[in-house]
Amino acid sequence: MRAPFPSLTETYHNASYDAISPTRPELSVAHKTIIVTGGGRGIGPEIARAYAAAGASRIVLLGRTQSTLSQTAEKIEKEFASVSVSTHTADIADQVAIEHVAEKVQNWDVLILNAGVLASPQPIAKSDPADWWRVLETNVKGAMVTTRAFLPSRNNNASIIGLNANMITVPASYPAAAGASAYVCSKFAQLKLLEYVSAENPDVFVVSVHPGVVDTDMLRSMDGHRKLDPAILDNVELPAHFILWLASKEARFLKGRYVCANWDVEELKGKAEVIESTRILEANVHGWPYGGAMDALLA
Repeated sequence: MRAPFPSLTETYHNASYDAISPTRPELSVAHKTIIVTGGGRGIGPEIARAYAAAGASRIVLLGRTQSTLSQTAEKIEKEFASVSVSTHTADIADQVAIEHVAEKVQNWDVLILNAGVLASPQPIAKSDPADWWRVLETNVKGAMVTTRAFLPSRNNNASIIGLNANMITVPASYPAAAGASAYVCSKFAQLKLLEYVSAENPDVFVVSVHPGVVDTDMLRSMDGHRKLDPAILDNVELPAHFILWLASKEARFLKGRYVCANWDVEELKGKAEVIESTRILEANVHGWPYGGAMDALLA
């Protein structure tokens, strides 16, 4: 389809395709343990299902609501008899609770930071500071607490995949993000946090991913959702399967970077040398020190 947003690849997807299919042998996660935070809601259940379809032996679901976690676990185990699914009720920003879960889970291979919250859209001047800060607590502290708790028990060649916002369009079209300051600020901070995790742990593959525009409760809670063109909505399998691909050897050139699930993986692989040799797809102040406009100002 024609990209409704800026895209690094000419091909822009809104549904899954062969290169990211869980049936591809190259994407197999056989004998691996997968952890999904926010595993009972939104995109989480479909992410867990994608890894189950790719042969994961154990899937660990974290979330705040046991009923939704149990529903996800039951569906996966019914469809994939060889997969063991465990559920753990915890707030990702609760250090003690998350550390307790990490002690129970022990060794793991892929950690997917999917849990997140969104404040009620309001201009900063009218926002509730407690509600605003709650978003930072969950999206930033929660990502830090979870990563910190699980890092010591990682297996070799572990992957950490953090779901993020559409950072490609937010800076370019601020009015579209008006009222979402808590969410956008938290996701920028989470993006930089995971860059640090990547730099400090060279043996771990770390990447941030925008999952696309998927019809979830979080999206529905945003003002203006009813104005969205249905044509730009993505099938939930797209981010789920893309996130599965990210844990494969094929995606290793994206370590420490930010990527969008809508971008075509074959075209991305063709840009691997440029991505690895430059600061592209990293969080930086726009234009400094890599933009031509800034160079001209300093000349």
